[in-house]
Amino acid sequence: MGIHPCDVHGILVLDKYFLGTYTDPYYFRRRENTIIAALTCQEIGDKCFCESFGTGPDLKENYDLLFSDLGDHYLVEVGSNAGKQIVQAANLAQATHDDFIKKDERMKRAKSNFKRKVKTENLPEIMLNNLIHDIWIELDKKELSCGNCSLACPTCFCFSIHDVVDLPLERGRRWREWDSCQLLEYAEVSMGGNFRKPRGARCRHWMNCKLCYVKLRHGMFGCVGCGRCIRDCPVGIDITEVARRVRGE
Repeated sequence: MGIHPCDVHGILVLDKYFLGTYTDPYYFRRRENTIIAALTCQEIGDKCFCESFGTGPDLKENYDLLFSDLGDHYLVEVGSNAGKQIVQAANLAQATHDDFIKKDERMKRAKSNFKRKVKTENLPEIMLNNLIHDIWIELDKKELSCGNCSLACPTCFCFSIHDVVDLPLERGRRWREWDSCQLLEYAEVSMGGNFRKPRGARCRHWMNCKLCYVKLRHGMFGCVGCGRCIRDCPVGIDITEVARRVRGE
């Protein structure tokens, strides 16, 4: 029916990078033709913590259409002119006051079901002041650097550039490939040097990207609380636990 509210916020994080100081023409071309249809979350997964970051389970803005399951029908809210045109073309029935009351009741019930929480107050500063911490040593021994978290995360956008030439050396092509800062080769430079060779250092960088760096640079966290990195980690690394440990809890 639609994407999760946390994924809408993930798109906003990508917008900060690809439509910020320098506009990425490939991203812009796709983004300007994108209609965002979102669905409020009523069943909260045991790994989710989006409420901590204000990225779910409801959505207040930055959508074209927002659907809410009310049992026997859906409430459709319009957030843009494009969404308005779609609703008018579909000739939907007018929403009632009771529809919004039902939605509010379901959202309150959903918010009471979160099992994970993250204290976000001063979190970027706390992360930045704890680049030396026992948790990174522990993660160095546990981390596999498989990149599963990057594949699952809606805000991971790191990439590498490859140049390929044909055999006669007369023509070539350059392409951009999705990459992950968790992989050994990502921070590698000429002569085999590597700024983040230890696995713990790579994990620390990834965690700080989500909980510190993006917030300091762009005013919003790089983590949207979807919990997919927790779900997909083969060794059970939990970003909410890392945040608690660094905070001293």
